[in-house]
Amino acid sequence: MEREDYQIAKKKIIKTNDLLDMYQVKIDKLNKASQAFKQLKTKYQSACQEAERLKLDNEQLKNSINKYKTDLEQTSNNFAQLQCEYRSLEAKYEQIMIDSQMTITELEEKVKQHLSNKNMAPSSPGKKNADDRLRELKRSYSELKEAEHRKAVENKSLLKEINQLKNAAAKEAEKIIIKDCKEINDLKDQLQKANATIQEQNRLNSIEKSHKEDSETEVATLKSEISVLEGKY
Repeated sequence: MEREDYQIAKKKIIKTNDLLDMYQVKIDKLNKASQAFKQLKTKYQSACQEAERLKLDNEQLKNSINKYKTDLEQTSNNFAQLQCEYRSLEAKYEQIMIDSQMTITELEEKVKQHLSNKNMAPSSPGKKNADDRLRELKRSYSELKEAEHRKAVENKSLLKEINQLKNAAAKEAEKIIIKDCKEINDLKDQLQKANATIQEQNRLNSIEKSHKEDSETEVATLKSEISVLEGKY
């Protein structure tokens, strides 16, 4: 009888030890799962924060691109306006030169006409009037030629200044356009990289979320198994 009791007690002790070993294994597994879950949760939260930061960066890049596009359009419009003003000044200059030349030509014709009156009698009133008119025309002609010369010098200086302004405006516009295009392309590259990063981050978030759900399921299963073992014990 005692031997049977001893065998029963021995079996219970062995069973208890087995249960304790199983319990310890489950506890260790639960601790590892809990630790892994905490790490995944931390990574997931960090990934969410990074995704939000990238979204903000993405919006800032879009705003910067729109700003540079607006500046580029404004610069192009200003340059086009300068070109129109330059063409208008050129047209006015050409018209002034044409008008001056026509006036000079008319005076030259009148001078020739009065010179032909030299054949008139020297003492005749017509001859005297013709001589007076000729001197007046010569003086007007001389003054007009001088005025034309001064105007030509002024116009030449003005055209030189206009050309300098035109070239400077063209170079400045070209520099701004090249700079803006480069910055826009750089921003587009950054935007593409940011979008690619966001997509990759979303993919990782999805994986981590799946791992998190798996870990939660595993933890719940382990807790259930431990509860069963504790009930048996």
